[in-house]
Amino acid sequence: MAKKSQKKKKGKSWQETKFSLRIFLRDYTLPLATIFTIISIILIVLSSLALLIYDKHADWLPSPLQDWVGFIHGKAKTNTQQYDLCLMPGGILLLLFTGWYMGYGIWQRNRFKKFMETESKSEFLENLDEVEKLAWDISSKAEMLVVEKKEELGIDKKKR
Repeated sequence: MAKKSQKKKKGKSWQETKFSLRIFLRDYTLPLATIFTIISIILIVLSSLALLIYDKHADWLPSPLQDWVGFIHGKAKTNTQQYDLCLMPGGILLLLFTGWYMGYGIWQRNRFKKFMETESKSEFLENLDEVEKLAWDISSKAEMLVVEKKEELGIDKKKR
């Protein structure tokens, strides 16, 4: 019997990659939601200009903006796609989705900050489960702040 040669795995396993992606998305949810909210507002503005102004008053728009709006409206040929009809509802849906994520992230951070400002050990212990859940939802940095706060107040896992 010949020995089977085992190949060494290069890189991370699928589970490690999936976990790393979850951590990355958790840590950067608020900045990503903010970026996509800004992008959705730009899409809504450009598609609104293309739908409402471009056909009758294209000369009102400055040159680079006129080119972008013209592309979105499909000015190149008569049979080209009009992206403005898709970008308007798509931008609105993206704004609703990312705006909710951004607002929820800000609300979570404010709530976490309020819990972390307490100096009372009993009050902190009373809300510890919620604080830990909020820290897990917010970021790795927030988790470390909870650990530091526990050490500062002298809270041990065994005593809970």
